[in-house]
Amino acid sequence: MILHHFQTSLCSDNAFTAALPLIANEDYLLLSSDALYGLLNPTVQSKLVGYAVYVLAQDCEALGLTEKLSDYTALDYAGFVQLTLKSDKVITW
Repeated sequence: MILHHFQTSLCSDNAFTAALPLIANEDYLLLSSDALYGLLNPTVQSKLVGYAVYVLAQDCEALGLTEKLSDYTALDYAGFVQLTLKSDKVITW
């Protein structure tokens, strides 16, 4: 299993588009920082159906997105570390 950590905009940066074909169903996706705004886009949401998608709770709070992203599993920093330990490797996009 791989943890794919997205930090940059999913809509304006091509990393998300490049990463999608490389993400396996059993992989994890963690979104933080500007990547969180992408989860407000219905097109992005539809591309993430079926994947284990997590959001960094502190970033959601800082950006005022906690309520809007409540459908996703929020992790604190300790949860982020636990997810990295469960993964064979981490790729930051």
